[in-house]
Amino acid sequence: MRIVACGLLLALVAGCATDSTAPSSSGASTSATASGPVSTAPADPALNGNWTPVLAELGGKEFKFGQDFRLEVKGDRYVVYGAPQGTDRGRLVFLGGDPKSFDVIGEEGPSKGKRYPVIYRMIGESTLEACYDLDGKSRPAAFITFEGTNLFRVIYKRR
Repeated sequence: MRIVACGLLLALVAGCATDSTAPSSSGASTSATASGPVSTAPADPALNGNWTPVLAELGGKEFKFGQDFRLEVKGDRYVVYGAPQGTDRGRLVFLGGDPKSFDVIGEEGPSKGKRYPVIYRMIGESTLEACYDLDGKSRPAAFITFEGTNLFRVIYKRR
């Protein structure tokens, strides 16, 4: 679990599997390859920069990252550094909505070929909260995780 979660993270920002043309009203998603979806919303410039996790939970339990873990976002691209299984790279497909959402599409590293649905919100200018479905099945409905799920919630601070 820890390996999957770290790779995801952003494998951020981050979480995704939503219809490539529009998010479904039920929040359900379909499977897709890393080359699949097209953004329905522009990249969110508020996410640009380097992010360090300060709090995380996986399946309702606290999750700890390694000291060197960080997420870098530039437009619709992400890189995760410091994950135990190696650097992870890919893209973010922004879908808009309320809460805001995107899909994490792994292109290199441990998340290659995987897709994770994510919801996110900014808290001020320097805090990012994201909730991922590490199973890649459906977009989280809220910023809460529950025991017995692979919902992954992370609060990041801008570096």
